[in-house]
Order: sequence, then structure tokens, then C-alpha cells
Amino acid sequence: MRKTNNTRNIIIKTDFVRMVYELFREFSVQLSDGYWENSCEEWGEYGYYTDIWNCFEYSIGEENNFVITLKDKPICEDSKTACDLLHKYTDEELVEYLVNALIISIENYPDVFDNYFSKNELNILIDSIKNFKILPPPLPKLTHAELVKIIGYDFEYVR
Repeated sequence: MRKTNNTRNIIIKTDFVRMVYELFREFSVQLSDGYWENSCEEWGEYGYYTDIWNCFEYSIGEENNFVITLKDKPICEDSKTACDLLHKYTDEELVEYLVNALIISIENYPDVFDNYFSKNELNILIDSIKNFKILPPPLPKLTHAELVKIIGYDFEYVR
């Protein structure tokens, strides 16, 4: 994926990170190439959560955290308006949007996930994603000179 200034990573601490990743990945796959593929006519102009598969990617990051990436540019140009709107959301709003979309889809179409998760696993994963803990972004790496400029004095020589 091409990293740009507007690409945003949201790092989340969660239990069952591998299964949470698989759940979000499967949801995205079903939106783009599976159960809900080409559902625009049935679900309205933009389709059934097409912005989710067009604008987001998911991965497992450092320290076994779940990473949601809001891309700078969507996969399909048709979703540019939706992606631009999502960039105005806070991290908390984005996560809430994704979690709600996933839970609604599981509740309304549980059979979509039958091949991948048992009903008990889905219930546990729903509880897990409802309790996502968003981690603050990592501090930028600064040189000694940049730190001195921010603090206003050379802390290395302070006793």
C-alpha cells in the first residue's frame, strides 16, 4: 500500500487479535468479492458498506495490535466521496462506524460468516470489538537538536 500524508493508521489493543483481523478481513472480502459484491442496486447509490472495502485495510501490527488503515485514496474512484467524508471522522468515530457496520452485518446475515466462525466465536468477537482500546499514535522520532528547540534548553547538561 502506498503511504501518503492522508493515510491514517488506527492502532487497537484487543484480545483475539488474529481472529479479529480475520473477521474484518472476511467482512471486507465479502463486501468486495463475495456475498455483498455488486450490491449497489439493492443497497442504494453507494452499495452496502462499499466504503469499508474501498477505503480501509486491516493488518496485525507491532506488539500484536490490530491496525485499521484509512487509505488516502480508495480502491475504486467511485468511493472517493465516501473516503473523503471518512477522513473527517476522529479515530473513535471511525472505529465506532466500522464496529457498528460489522455487528449489523453479523446480526442480519450471520450465515455469511458460518464457514469461518462458529456462533459462539462470533459472539466472543463481537464482545471483543465492542471493547476496542485505541492506542495513541506513536510519538514522532526527533533528533537531539529538535528536542532542544522544543524544550528551549539543552537538557543533556542540566543537573
